[in-house]
Amino acid sequence: MTGFAASINADAELTNASAGETVATLIDDGGFGDEIGTYLVSTTNDSNAFEALLAKEANVGMSARRITVDEARALRADGAGSMVSPNQEHIIAVDSMVVVTHASNPVDQLNKDQLAGIFSGEITNWSEVGGPDRPINVISHEQDSASYDYFMTYLYDEERPAFHPQGISSDDQVLSNVMFHDRNAIGYLGYAFQRGAKPLTLVNECGIATTGCIFRQDRGIHAEPPDVPLQPFGQHECINAAVPRFCRIQSG
Repeated sequence: MTGFAASINADAELTNASAGETVATLIDDGGFGDEIGTYLVSTTNDSNAFEALLAKEANVGMSARRITVDEARALRADGAGSMVSPNQEHIIAVDSMVVVTHASNPVDQLNKDQLAGIFSGEITNWSEVGGPDRPINVISHEQDSASYDYFMTYLYDEERPAFHPQGISSDDQVLSNVMFHDRNAIGYLGYAFQRGAKPLTLVNECGIATTGCIFRQDRGIHAEPPDVPLQPFGQHECINAAVPRFCRIQSG
């Protein structure tokens, strides 16, 4: 909200209302003018954005994935309009997804079959993919996150393995910290969160190697009619999939 406020020459006064919730009061003229409004911003998971819109608990929902057919139909039937129209669906950012290991890991690249083997539990030692004789600690995201859904769909489509990873991360920040401390770990996270971790080069079925790089793109926001005027809250450096986050904004 501070970035959005700055873009309209306003100041944002932020208060943490509770865990995962922030109250933002925007004041015009760089903080010296009139109060524009007060907004509640809640961070949970992607599905909650559309559930909150349907329950009329939110005016704007931000999601790391596109709305599903069933979600769009339910909102249309409830009188919320077409959530896939240009007036109600706004792309404002796309975040990357990179596969990372500890910085000291000598493994530089994996092909898709090797990666699928690791995240299914079939490959359990780094020596099986050209690394040292050490166990592989798989760190994944929570199953209701967009990152988990995207990554698992990429590897397995709908035939997902019944594998329990060594660790489950609540967000990219936590996963990044694990990568920094655990020399045997492997995981996937947003490009901006790789920090001291080592990004791996991925080789697809055609033998084409892909290394993480930077580009800028927009991400999706959905709003109930009447459409709330929106401007980009910011841009993420990215290559592929979106961050597992969204925000709900309510008028105070």
